Amino acid sequence: MREQNTGTHILLVFMGPFLHLSAIIMDYEIRTLLLSRDGNLICVTKNVLINGFFLGITLTWTVLVSVCGFNTGGWSGWGNWAECSSECGGGVQTRTRTCQSPPEEAYLCEGVLEEVDPPSGGEWSAWSVCSTTCGEGWQSRTRLCISVPYSTQCSGPLREQRPCNNTVVCPVHGSWDEWTPWSLCSSTCGRGYRDRTRSCKEPQFGGNPCDGPEKQTKFCNICPVDGQWQLWSSWAGCTKTCGGGSQQRQRVCYGPFFGGEPCPGDREEVRRCNEKRCPGETITFRTLGPCIRS
Repeated sequence: MREQNTGTHILLVFMGPFLHLSAIIMDYEIRTLLLSRDGNLICVTKNVLINGFFLGITLTWTVLVSVCGFNTGGWSGWGNWAECSSECGGGVQTRTRTCQSPPEEAYLCEGVLEEVDPPSGGEWSAWSVCSTTCGEGWQSRTRLCISVPYSTQCSGPLREQRPCNNTVVCPVHGSWDEWTPWSLCSSTCGRGYRDRTRSCKEPQFGGNPCDGPEKQTKFCNICPVDGQWQLWSSWAGCTKTCGGGSQQRQRVCYGPFFGGEPCPGDREEVRRCNEKRCPGETITFRTLGPCIRS
């Protein structure tokens, strides 16, 4: 048996000394009856109706036939480059290829139908400023998709990124540790002081030094100061102009401080005033009983 590819059909011809058999299998039947595929090699098994001639007699019967062949679908090779679209000022050339697969096998044709040289993307923009001045940063550039004659699409990306400043070490600024606890007072009485300190983690790679004091100091344990009276204020006006009234004065206690004693005594004094008899005032006498001698 030998196989011949006749375009839309595959013709099987069986030759023998007394027998001449032939059968035709349609392409669409082969595609729907694929049993296996190895690369581009396709094998088909099908019951085929055979018409034979023997001694002038026509015979018909069914035979199980297996056919293997190489699939010729997919892209053809690229054609030659067409003439440049411009004689000067920059032009483009194109070339095309053909998909040889039927519509139901279009998956065998992946990619573009046409290529453009140079690619139809526009010129790349300048790289953008790095996203960081040190450490790991990124910068990008873009280009436009420019429509040119005979071109179906732009090839290649419209945006590119690349790392930048990865070799530049960022400065590390100095930073303070926590404050230590306050120290004991330097004196048990009188003016003393206590302090606390903190350490600076040194800057690196050109960073700024720590800002602020390394040591803090405050006074402590001043001796107790008892309260002290200030001078008395002037006497206030009398509550009456005659017949006996009262008036008062006050003083202010300064202190105490640091656990001293408060000021002794009263902060206010009261005295009688204007005790003379008011004019027209009647004096009432009361009769006393007889004296009793003891």
